[in-house]
Amino acid sequence: KGLESYWETYSTGITDAGTAHVNLYSGDLVVDLPIFADSAQRMPFLYNLIYNSIDKRAGISGNNHGHGWRSNILQTLTTSTEGNAKYKYVDADGTPHYIILEDGKYIDEDGLGLTLTTSNGYVLEDENRTKYTFNTSSPGYLTKIEDTNGNQTTISHSDAKLTITSTGDNRVFTVNKNSSKWVKTFVDCFGKTTTFGYKNGKLISVTYPDSKATNITYTSN
Repeated sequence: KGLESYWETYSTGITDAGTAHVNLYSGDLVVDLPIFADSAQRMPFLYNLIYNSIDKRAGISGNNHGHGWRSNILQTLTTSTEGNAKYKYVDADGTPHYIILEDGKYIDEDGLGLTLTTSNGYVLEDENRTKYTFNTSSPGYLTKIEDTNGNQTTISHSDAKLTITSTGDNRVFTVNKNSSKWVKTFVDCFGKTTTFGYKNGKLISVTYPDSKATNITYTSN
């Protein structure tokens, strides 16, 4: 599930609509659809949508972009009772990683260099020393990203919207939801709006600020 360096995949570009990846072992399809990317010097921000065929019949709670879709900022960390795992981390593309206790430290069992501390909330540090802070209450949403220079991106969650603030350059992004908690718009730091369209629980269109659109169709499978 998702994209990892230890899985062999076939990847191909989809014109202006991102990249499709097929896992050569399982046949699972992952599509990475870019929505916004900036070039800020201190802490660049990306907002991408990721489709995973494993999740095709499910909407992702809290930031619903339609069946099978999630955004890269919807990362979670929760306790786990699966095998020897103490915690479960779901990364930016939806890949689950299990955190185990080894020699007094919480580390990921895949050997990706992830280390978890729980003394002051849940803080996950990667091999580049970037720190990810999560809510300790379910569903354990990502609330802050901090780089080695102390630059931060904070994510404030509510039923109506997500507010994303980059403290390095004081940029603010907003993800607006409708009454059913489906994401309807993404507003970037320049005030430009990307709109998402749905039908029968599926994402069918993404309309960008320049009025260009990506339209999405699905097979019965």
